[in-house]
Order: sequence, then structure tokens, then C-alpha cells
Amino acid sequence: MTATIESLEVGPSAHFQLRRKRLTNAAIERLFNQLRSQSRKPSPNLFRHVREAASGGIFSAVCFSYERAPDFLDDEAQVFDRVHGFLLIVERGDYVAVLKSGLDLPARFKTDYLRRADRDRVEAAVATAEAIFERLRVQSTSPSKQVLRAKTLEAADLESSMPMASAGGYFTQAYAVRRTDGHFSATPSTGRIAKRAGRGPYEEVIDWCATVIDELASGGAAVAPFIRNFARRLDLDSLAGGTSPILFAVDVPTLTELLLSEQSTMRLVQTDETTGQLRQLTTAEVEAVLVALDEGFTVRVGRPDYRIRRGNRAIGVLMIGKTHRLAQARGPWPWRDRDRKIGRSGRN
Repeated sequence: MTATIESLEVGPSAHFQLRRKRLTNAAIERLFNQLRSQSRKPSPNLFRHVREAASGGIFSAVCFSYERAPDFLDDEAQVFDRVHGFLLIVERGDYVAVLKSGLDLPARFKTDYLRRADRDRVEAAVATAEAIFERLRVQSTSPSKQVLRAKTLEAADLESSMPMASAGGYFTQAYAVRRTDGHFSATPSTGRIAKRAGRGPYEEVIDWCATVIDELASGGAAVAPFIRNFARRLDLDSLAGGTSPILFAVDVPTLTELLLSEQSTMRLVQTDETTGQLRQLTTAEVEAVLVALDEGFTVRVGRPDYRIRRGNRAIGVLMIGKTHRLAQARGPWPWRDRDRKIGRSGRN
């Protein structure tokens, strides 16, 4: 029996993003071709659908297998597992929902076609007034090393179980809620929304994505007062004119988790000066970089940018645009003495 998209069973969990510009058949075709070209020995597609109509909107999907080296063996071993990956994209109005496993959108595609959904709309779609919070992950607003940086809280009803006196000193990162229509979780910074439910056919998950997108587009219902007790994150375009930065800090705990956890989702690489090829930094090298970044750096107004300083020495510049910030370091960083980009936020 040959697998088709009717064989696909997925749960209601997706990343919801705003469409930066209109997706076309040609753009999706290029995306699918790029995914195959970046994979080692891809199989023939199990299924491939480009911008086809569905009751909940327009969907595109691809699935194939490819070879991937086990994480616990080095490249010289030349041992590979064959894994299957799929990507499902649902378009509706100005929003796009992405569901995936084993495949990921290339960075250039995300930059060209997608941008982050507004945090407030993601929050309003999940943290509705009647929602009961069962789990909450928060991060301290203070750059001090002496404070509790992050913590996860769990209870049958957090609003009734936790003191709120210090809530204003923390940002909410992710949460899980219980509502009359089910259990939901959300990570507003990434646009991820999930519902606790079993896997179902692709038509059902497309319909679910369409329902969530409609809630995002409408602005959602009234937000739970509980979540309003915590500090709010602001996008750059929300700041008043004339606002200037005075401190630059890197979210080292989150970066550490992304780079050094058992199931890390990011790698830190550098160009080898001998071969000109990219190589992944060792754990010791990554830790040295993280230690160097684990402090607050003062920012002074420069011309035409802002200077990042450590003590009396300028170590980098901070360039601020309408939708993004880009920090570039100069000087002797732990692994080599060369200009390197050290942080970027606000863009996909």
C-alpha cells in the first residue's frame, strides 16, 4: 500500500505566523525543492500537494524520507538512519499555520514570507477570561545574576494557589490552561498553540487551524485578568518615539537550553580559518561564549548607532530598525578575535 496524505495523522499543534507577502505556487514549489536538496538521499515523495483548496483554507504538504546521522556518532562513522519528515502549511487570510516533523522551514523562506504573530493576539486566543491556568513558565525581568531567572509553576488552579505580589517582576513565556472546550497550551513569543487531543486526519487539523486563525484575526475574547498581573513584553514598534536603549543583555538561560540541552535545537558555528568551512563549536567553546555574554552591557549613543560597552571599552554596536535589533561584537571573544554577530531578535 502506498502512503498518501490520507495516511497522515497529526495532532492539533501548530506555529501560527503572519504572512509577510503572498505565497504563490512557485514559492511553495521552490520551498519543497529546497527541502529535498538539503536532505541526504531523499526518497520519492510519499505525497506532495501545492496550495490546494480545503474547507479551512489553502494547504500545502510534502512528505519523504531521508538519511540522518545519529546524534551520538561522529561524521567519520558514516552511519545513517532513514527517517521520515513531513511539512504541512495552512493558509487562511493573513495568517499561516505550520505543522512539521523531521523537516523545517529554511530561514530565508521564513524571513521572506512570514513574520511573528502579535503576542497579544496569541494570548487572547488562548488565555481567555474563563481560562484556568494549570502551568506557567515565567522569566525574571531583572538582568541580575542573583535573582531566580526562570521558574515553572504548576497547580490545578494557579490563580488560587500562588501569591501575586511579585508577579510584576516576571514575564510569561508559556502556559497551559483549562477551558470548557478543552486543554490548551501556548508560547506567545513563537506563535505556538496546541490543544490536548488525539491525532486525527489532515482535514480535521486544517479545520482546527482555520478556527484558531479566525480567533487570532478577530483579536480573541477578553484576556484572563490573571495573566495581566505579569510584566508585558513590548515590540520595538510599540515604543514611544525618542526611546533610547541603556542596557544590552542576552537571554543566556534560554540560549543555553537551545544550544546545550540533550535535545538542542540550535548550533553555534564558526568559519574554520584553514578550510573556510563551517564547523560546530565544541561544548567547551559554547560555554565560554555563554559565560562572556552572561552580564548586562551598558549602551551609549554613538554616531550613527549605539555603542555596547564593557566598562570603559566599546565592544560592539547595537543597530535598531523598526522591526529588529542587531548587535555585532568587536574584539577578542572567547573562540577567536574577529567580528561576530552575537544577537538578533524581533525577526524570524
